[in-house]
Amino acid sequence: MNPAPVNPFDSARQLPPPDQTQKIELLTAALDRPIALAYGRHIVGGNVVFEQENSDESVTLFVALGEGEWDGAERVWVNGLEINLSDTSFFHFHPGIEGESGIESAPATRNQKICSFFPASFSPPLTFSRTAYAAFKLRRDPTQPGPDFDVRGVYRTLKVRQFDASGAQTAYAYSFNPAWCALDLLLRRFLLPHGLAGEALPQSVKDRLDFAAWNAWAGFCDADLTINGQVVNRFESHIALVERTDLLRALEWLLLLGRAFLTERNGKFTPVVDEPRSALLTLGRGDIAADSLQLSQRSLRNAANQFVFRYRALDSGAACNDPRQDFQPQLKEAADEDHQDEAGRIQRAEVDLGNSTAERAERLAEYLKRRTLTLTRRAGFVLTPGSSVLDLLPGDVITAPADVGYETALDYEILEITDEPDGTRQVQALEYDVSVFVETAGPQQQVIDCPAPGGGFAPNAPRLRNVIGNGSFFRSGVAGQEGTDRPRYWKEYSNDAGSPAVPTDVEHLVADDRAKFKTSSSSVDKIGLRTLWKNLGRLFKPGQFVTLAVSARHTGASGTYDKDLKLKLDSDAEDYTRSDSSKFEATLAAGSLGTTFSIRHVAFQLRADQAVPDALNVFLWSEATGASQSNEDLEIDFVTLTSGRLWVPYDPLDELPDAQITWDGMAGLYSLPAYLTKEAAPASDSGGAGESSGGGFGSGGDDFEEGGIGPISAV
Repeated sequence: MNPAPVNPFDSARQLPPPDQTQKIELLTAALDRPIALAYGRHIVGGNVVFEQENSDESVTLFVALGEGEWDGAERVWVNGLEINLSDTSFFHFHPGIEGESGIESAPATRNQKICSFFPASFSPPLTFSRTAYAAFKLRRDPTQPGPDFDVRGVYRTLKVRQFDASGAQTAYAYSFNPAWCALDLLLRRFLLPHGLAGEALPQSVKDRLDFAAWNAWAGFCDADLTINGQVVNRFESHIALVERTDLLRALEWLLLLGRAFLTERNGKFTPVVDEPRSALLTLGRGDIAADSLQLSQRSLRNAANQFVFRYRALDSGAACNDPRQDFQPQLKEAADEDHQDEAGRIQRAEVDLGNSTAERAERLAEYLKRRTLTLTRRAGFVLTPGSSVLDLLPGDVITAPADVGYETALDYEILEITDEPDGTRQVQALEYDVSVFVETAGPQQQVIDCPAPGGGFAPNAPRLRNVIGNGSFFRSGVAGQEGTDRPRYWKEYSNDAGSPAVPTDVEHLVADDRAKFKTSSSSVDKIGLRTLWKNLGRLFKPGQFVTLAVSARHTGASGTYDKDLKLKLDSDAEDYTRSDSSKFEATLAAGSLGTTFSIRHVAFQLRADQAVPDALNVFLWSEATGASQSNEDLEIDFVTLTSGRLWVPYDPLDELPDAQITWDGMAGLYSLPAYLTKEAAPASDSGGAGESSGGGFGSGGDDFEEGGIGPISAV
């Protein structure tokens, strides 16, 4: 009796089995799909190559970035929120070196081992050798539609070799210098395609390179220019090859970005910088064979007369102090209207610069326009045998006749030179003029408009990014108020009715503009700070969304802070609650704060069925107690409050002048000026609150989300 055929759709063969709690959601691979090759600094979404839902409802996500070895991540956003890159509990970066055996045991150390996020039950385990990738362990965001994650980050991409003029390797490091990027591409795709990342070059490869020329080109690109009062590198390359591209086209891209061309001289690859240079010699009748001089003019009928450079602005968010606005797509145009009139048409040429700056795009566009339309006169001739012409090479500049009667002369750049068996040399040359080289640029327009900040809603009210004032955050107090040694608009606080002392429990670091909670040694429970406002609530309507943000870190050398950090929005009497009697309170969980400042924000929706308390205030404290002290002390750099559901970086210049804020000694609170606030707070939501008050999402205060610009560099 023959056995029954196996049904491939039998329920026992479906994945996952009924008792399996982990589920492979996505595992992608494709033949002939190119891996991105990137140089410089980029914002990268990457390709999700592995996704799994774990038994604890977290999701493991692997995102392939590009061909390695990459230098590292600067900042990463998931669903629009920035994550803490130093927290290896949910982010690992693998640079794309050769695959290594074993499972990683120290995720903070660069490695290409099997990622510890990789499911143990999945076979075969993968190292993704030579591919830079980011690994995440995330939780789904209920406020985002669909199951997918929107992951993007700013990365410093490929490390490249760098050499001195004699050929000694001086560095293997991240660089955006066009010379070292072009050399890496030549090595990676032609001279040493199977070499390991950063390995020393074999002599056979070194013999093919003119290191003095490569080093000179690198120095030319690195040279400082002062453009509109700012010192910048002459040239940089931030490009990504994401589609199939032949080597010559890719090299042309990098050569344009560094204003050079590539030749082969005496069997060596030699870059030649296109820069002002003097004629090496002057040719006369005795140097040019009789009847060989041919002069012509290049036709411009079909030449481009409008050059459009597309690029992404590297630091477009700098004007708003908001890196989320970096890499905005931009366009720079250089046109020759006289030529357009002569030709009777506009002939457009478009160039992609990758990521760049406006002034660099302008300089390259003007250079390309002048080189195309200004240099039109050609010369061809045969050089008679002679020692003075034997060393001429393509790219050299010579002075040669400009007419067949040898009465006038012109500078030419040699394009081609061919040695003939009889000792003569055939030369093709193009007119040369130093005016094509552009090292200046005009004033640049701001790339983006800074988003309008939230703030008061009275018709004549200033719009402020931070309505609690002095968010940055400890200028000294004023005599006769709370004391000259105290911060303005704040005071020490304990959520357990304690009395923290200064500086025993709370230290005001006035010079560093911070507050320090000595939670590792304080005997007072739950110490922190609170604001001191009498009429802050008059800025807001019932039902309106507001966003609190805090920049915090611990003061230890490594690890994370082991206590919860609490942030609350409440009345001065601490009796403002939601309709279900719960507090407007959020928790930054223990283990979330590292040694560098990280900015976290949380959105609350104010209660819609009653007036917002006039004396609305912000309270912040650590859950450390005298009996259960923290492992490290806690530092706060700033706390801000803004209307709407999206926190935006504040500018201290936008805050109210101190002179407009008054002190009520009886209440022990400060008052905002009357022109900023409502005369009386509405008793309930009368419109204009809720959705219209801001973008983003409202978390209800259940937990913190990463802020827009943290973590920042260590201090």
